[in-house]
Amino acid sequence: MPASDDALPAATPTDARGPEAAEPEPASPARPRGERLRLTLLLYLTAFGLWGFDRVTKYLVEHNFHEPSTLIPHVLQLQYTTNSGGAFGVFDGAVWLFLTATIVVCAVIVFASFNLPNRMIAVALGLVLGGALGNLTDRAVRGAGFFKGHVVDFLAFASGPNAQPVWPVFNVADSAIVVGAALIFLGSVRKTASR
Repeated sequence: MPASDDALPAATPTDARGPEAAEPEPASPARPRGERLRLTLLLYLTAFGLWGFDRVTKYLVEHNFHEPSTLIPHVLQLQYTTNSGGAFGVFDGAVWLFLTATIVVCAVIVFASFNLPNRMIAVALGLVLGGALGNLTDRAVRGAGFFKGHVVDFLAFASGPNAQPVWPVFNVADSAIVVGAALIFLGSVRKTASR
């Protein structure tokens, strides 16, 4: 006597992709609005804190420390100078190139500030933004024409106060830009390695 339909196992729908195909993983949830705001605030606090520190150091050096002196013996000297180029004095005289690049970088950071992935990137972008604004301020207030000012530099890797530096003389803003860029690179490497 044939078994009734009730006794038969219910048919299960099969996935055309095969049994090994898994359900797609849900997308990672968006960061809560409060956390996004905290990261954005961290970026701007870092930027304006660095900008203020850069302005203070340049003011002090420009008004009090024109004579070369030692900061760290045989390593770091104070050698006051100015330049019209980019960070570390590269491309001296290319004012419009660096003015344009600085404005573009600042705009990109402001755009990125609304969707930051973590604290390290927030601090890194804050350092780059603060450094860019620090040197941009010099160009705005220390020249005879529109953004034609020279940037104050005073940190030199050299064996003595009057020795030739082994690297172009730089300032706090330049240092912040380099550290920020290094942190961004490190964050990218860590993200790639975790995949």
